[in-house]
Amino acid sequence: MSNPQAGGCTANFPFEPGVDIADGGRGYGYTNEICTTPRPLADSLGPGHGHGDFENQYDTGNMDKVCWNGTVINPACYAYVYQTDVQPYFDIATNYGFANYMFQTNEGPSFEAHQFLFTGTSAAVAPNDPNKFYLDFVSENAVISDSGCPAGQTTFPDWVHPTGKDFGDPRPNPSECYTHDSLVTAASDCVNGKNCDKGFSWAYYAPTEGTIWDAPAAIPQVCYGEEASLGTACGGSEWNNHVFLETQGNGAPIFDALLNCTLPQITWVIPDAAWSDHAGLTGRYGPS
Repeated sequence: MSNPQAGGCTANFPFEPGVDIADGGRGYGYTNEICTTPRPLADSLGPGHGHGDFENQYDTGNMDKVCWNGTVINPACYAYVYQTDVQPYFDIATNYGFANYMFQTNEGPSFEAHQFLFTGTSAAVAPNDPNKFYLDFVSENAVISDSGCPAGQTTFPDWVHPTGKDFGDPRPNPSECYTHDSLVTAASDCVNGKNCDKGFSWAYYAPTEGTIWDAPAAIPQVCYGEEASLGTACGGSEWNNHVFLETQGNGAPIFDALLNCTLPQITWVIPDAAWSDHAGLTGRYGPS
């Protein structure tokens, strides 16, 4: 269903109560608003989502350069997915909960996005940090297939201050592994062999260890805990008791918890590429 709007676009009535679909957006060099159009979920079109892309699209507050390639705007970026493609998601959301107005203060791509989901930030929020690194956010991806504490990278993506200032990693020994409170663990509690948990039962399901989507691998008190030293792989009770990866014999261990009614209080489930609905990747079977 649609409704002509004064701005010249056709507004899409939400197909679930409380769900808003934008009817258009601004385009650099366009006099009129660019109207949104429906596109299939399997479409590979997606705007750039690096920090530089964010700054370009933001355009000092004009918000008019989505899918700007330096010369022209691709109007196809102003789109929404067909209702029939994503109806299963809305069926789940209306039965449980829908985060329709929750946004991260995230100005970059996937590494930081997954840190926000797991920790509420991508800043180095160590307790009593005299350098106040907790004010700063990571601005770019780590190495996509080799990130986290065991990766041993000697350089790390730039950081960004909330004012918008970009700068290099300010620490003496830059690393993508840094003391980092999460929503369920706290560095200040992880001393003398004590469990790092904040008193919640939790689990994190991910397809592969050490990718940018594996947020706990970049937090030393989760990856290594107190009983394991720095090494080439995460280990120790904190990791072994909470992080569950795909195996050849079990491609989705989350279903074990569901079938056995052992799902903890807080659970993160990160799908592999085929089920992720990520633009440009093969599969996109998520809703099914």
